[in-house]
Amino acid sequence: MNKIKQVREKIENEYIDYLRYTKSFFQDTHGSMTVENHSRHNIDPEYQKYIIEYVSKNKEFWSGKKALDIGCGCGRNVANLLSAADFKRVDGCDISLSNVEYSKKYVNNPNSNFWETDGYTLNPAKNNEYDYIMSHIVFQHIANHSIRYSLLSDVYRILNDEGTAIIHYLDLGGSVPYYEDYSNCEALLNCTVEDESYLIKDFEEIGFKNVEVFTGTDPICTKKSYYVRGKK
Repeated sequence: MNKIKQVREKIENEYIDYLRYTKSFFQDTHGSMTVENHSRHNIDPEYQKYIIEYVSKNKEFWSGKKALDIGCGCGRNVANLLSAADFKRVDGCDISLSNVEYSKKYVNNPNSNFWETDGYTLNPAKNNEYDYIMSHIVFQHIANHSIRYSLLSDVYRILNDEGTAIIHYLDLGGSVPYYEDYSNCEALLNCTVEDESYLIKDFEEIGFKNVEVFTGTDPICTKKSYYVRGKK
């Protein structure tokens, strides 16, 4: 049995209640994830450099290609990517249905697709669908390593050959160690990375190549940040 199958069986046997609780939490706190709140992260020079300018500095390359934002929240990243290059399509997905509906209205682009995820896969996205997949201020809120690993494996599945993924992490307070499978249904905690080699190990084990980690300091929370980039 391959590792991702084992990981997903573990999630389905042990962490479904935690996923339901997580989904309910972000559904209930949707009101705080407005464009006005999330757009303040646009001033982060690391976000601009590693996620947006990575595209905008080579617009011709991305013309006609497809991108996905995981944990799309209010839709700001989808809107930013649509402005950065002439993508054929930029989609978004989120664990909260309210966030998905908000994003649809905010982005208001007939070519963009949005959907609610189950929290541990990116279904129903197809294999080899996207050329660029990103996520910002999301993965640090998933304090269960098995769930993060499952999501990252699905990023690899739906990425085109030679496609690029970049996933952002933060070391926040109220955190559990990177490899812990936290599943308390009474309080959500964050994960902490601390050692970038953990990120590289997961990415490479899943199959990503040319894995790079760019570290810095988030200007909003002043905590250490990590931008992990890899290709399929």
